[in-house]
Amino acid sequence: MRTCCSVLLAARARGPRQHLATYTLTLSHDPVAQAAGDGCTATCECETDPCRFTASPQVNLASVVAGLVPGATLTLAPGTYAGGGSCGWSIQAASTPGNGSVSVVHERPITIRGSGQSASDVLIDCQAMGAVVDGAINGPTHLRLENMHFKSAQRSGVGGSLLRAERGALIVIDNCRVTDCGSDGEGGAILLSNSDLEIRGSHFEVLRAEVNGGALALVNGARALLIDSTFKDCSAGNFGGAAFVLSGSSCVMDGAVFAFNEAGAKGGGVFAGDNSHLNVSATVFKNNTSIRGGAAMVQFGSSLRINRGSTFIGNENQAYGGIYLLADSFLEIDGSGGRIEFVENHGWVAVHINVYLRCHVIFRGDILFTGGWARDQGVYIWDAIVEIFKDSHAGTRFQNNWAQLSSAGLCVASPETVAVVEGIVSEDNNVRLGDEGYTRVAGEGGTGVWVWTMASLFLRNSIVRRNSVSPKSHPSSFLFHLSRLR
Repeated sequence: MRTCCSVLLAARARGPRQHLATYTLTLSHDPVAQAAGDGCTATCECETDPCRFTASPQVNLASVVAGLVPGATLTLAPGTYAGGGSCGWSIQAASTPGNGSVSVVHERPITIRGSGQSASDVLIDCQAMGAVVDGAINGPTHLRLENMHFKSAQRSGVGGSLLRAERGALIVIDNCRVTDCGSDGEGGAILLSNSDLEIRGSHFEVLRAEVNGGALALVNGARALLIDSTFKDCSAGNFGGAAFVLSGSSCVMDGAVFAFNEAGAKGGGVFAGDNSHLNVSATVFKNNTSIRGGAAMVQFGSSLRINRGSTFIGNENQAYGGIYLLADSFLEIDGSGGRIEFVENHGWVAVHINVYLRCHVIFRGDILFTGGWARDQGVYIWDAIVEIFKDSHAGTRFQNNWAQLSSAGLCVASPETVAVVEGIVSEDNNVRLGDEGYTRVAGEGGTGVWVWTMASLFLRNSIVRRNSVSPKSHPSSFLFHLSRLR
């Protein structure tokens, strides 16, 4: 029994010799290994199963990765892996020997990790010559990427310049950086279809998708868990500046940051549609921009749940909604486990939240809407069932918002809207009618609460005070137009 590939690819024998694993690793582009005469171009036999390998920047990395089978671990020495052979990886699928059938799902991961003190110590630079992983990773393959920095990957014709996974694959990305990557399809870095993705402690920045999902695209029932990770300066031509979630897919965000992302049409930070679901906790959406849904767009039977101390700050819409909820969708904001804040969001209409068409909205506990400025409305709800409750400590507050036309605080509208509101405070909001050339007919203002077009509002144990309208001849705190207050 021999130790193989001693210069650049070392198999480390650990523990009792229980299995004999065989790997063919071709390093024909590496003259150092060949000159050493250590058999690196031959078949390597290792004393452990799975095999554990190490490699340094001189290696043809794509050739090494191609030889890894499920259960193998490749550890990369610090340095820059660049140029031909550094990207274009091929990941072997798990299979049953002899007939090619699928083995046990998500068993025995292929692990590729950097050995530096931080992710930046191991740089995989594709130099815009292609994707990190070629083709698609098919289930039940389990791939783990740890403690590395991926840069300048590009994919044409389809999305996912870092990787594309489908058919029940499992991808785990832990403590990695992905920067300056893009695709002309969906998912600037990752395209996931009917598979699982877990991202922990990682950083995604300056990523672009020409279509949807500047960093991530989750489709066809894909599931993602984003923990303590940042998505910054990502962009998409259409939907989902950072993340795009579609067709029954789901995404859980815990301790994440979405900042300075931009979408051309909908969902500056994140977009969810067609019965997809978002669950957001302890997460920050900051300075994201889109025409509709500066921070988030949720539509067509989808849901968004926000809880445990999340913050939406400085997001901008160019038409409707800091968060835009559309068509048979569901929004729950639960501040009972920690305050949820909407701060200094701005734009055209409904700068904090816009709800439209057969939706259901629940606000619960400590929620603050403050500092927003808009052409029209702070929180606008049309054709929806609305439930706003306080918990034992606090309720929903609309404070120090302003608009140019009407309703800097809460507006409920349409004959189909029924709002049950308890324990809100709407105070110190201001409507400045006529500012910057905008005018509305006399009698419209409703700075604190505006109820109109036959909406029904059931209001109790609430405070609406110190709201103002300029000029003074207009109604201030309340305005009711063909509507009912009970």
